[in-house]
Amino acid sequence: MAGQQGIVGDGDVRLDETNQIRIIDEATLKNSCQLQHLSQEFMTQITRFDELTSSFLEVMDSKARQIDNEKLKAIGLRNRVEGANLSLERAKRELEAAESQRAAVLEQLSREYESLVRVEADQKIMLDRLTMSDL
Repeated sequence: MAGQQGIVGDGDVRLDETNQIRIIDEATLKNSCQLQHLSQEFMTQITRFDELTSSFLEVMDSKARQIDNEKLKAIGLRNRVEGANLSLERAKRELEAAESQRAAVLEQLSREYESLVRVEADQKIMLDRLTMSDL
């Protein structure tokens, strides 16, 4: 074995228990294999995390679109309600104006009626006087 070390130099090459040629010692090899395994597990977890976050973002985007659609529906309904309220207010004002006009016409007709009743009464009195004086 001393001859083998002389060929490579400085003892960098070793034989393990199974007579496999090794450049690094057994502990470093074991640590490297363990690190490789942990790195693979970490990459698997990172990949899974990436898949989960992508899925989560897709769900959130979908929900955001649904919320935006519902907001637009709500805005449309609010605009319809406001339009209906404006129409009702306009109709109310028109009815109040019509009522006011009709009340004015009623008042005018009532005064004319009262005037005509007085004229009729005056004419009856005059007619009665005329018929009494003819007798």
